[in-house]
Amino acid sequence: MITGDNKHSALRVAKHLNIPIENVTYQAYPETKKEVVEKYQAEGRKVLFVGDGINDSPVLAQSDVGCAINSASEVTVGAAGIVLIKDSLYDVLKAIMIAGKTF
Repeated sequence: MITGDNKHSALRVAKHLNIPIENVTYQAYPETKKEVVEKYQAEGRKVLFVGDGINDSPVLAQSDVGCAINSASEVTVGAAGIVLIKDSLYDVLKAIMIAGKTF
């Protein structure tokens, strides 16, 4: 999990999602987010990134699956492969399930 949010918020979300603390990057700037995604990809991992701001555009384009929140800027929406209509992260899970059933 990569976020620009503070440590407290990031670790609380990670705990709720059962994400190990060592897999959490917080207070990340756009360049850091992109570097972390590139590191995971170099390890052979697939990366889905959800972004909501224009500063997320580079990392959305770099990730294997970019997912923009609809309220994001036009640039961010243009860089994403998926655009969520609502501002709900639960829709990311729905998109993954739909994609799985499609394949």
